Amino acid sequence: MNKVLLKLLAGLSLTILASTALASSGGGSNETCDANTKPFVLVHGWNGSNSQWDTIVDRFVADGYERCSFYRFSWSTAFDDNVTAAKNLVQMYARITTISK
Repeated sequence: MNKVLLKLLAGLSLTILASTALASSGGGSNETCDANTKPFVLVHGWNGSNSQWDTIVDRFVADGYERCSFYRFSWSTAFDDNVTAAKNLVQMYARITTISK
């Protein structure tokens, strides 16, 4: 019984680490943005995913916005509570604004 519980906890831990990595990663593309370009941080809702933003980002790019200015924040609605997700979002935004300067 203990081995099963340990395997479940290990799997859960890996899932949480992966969701944190996804939340921390983000966004912009490999191209270099103009230093004056303001970043757009896109956050999906409950049970959503970053792929929800594909069409919207494509429309903004078609209207002249730089693709590299869009960052997607992903979080796990199954494993992240609101406080954790908010902290990760703040950290991501801090990194983005540091890069943009």
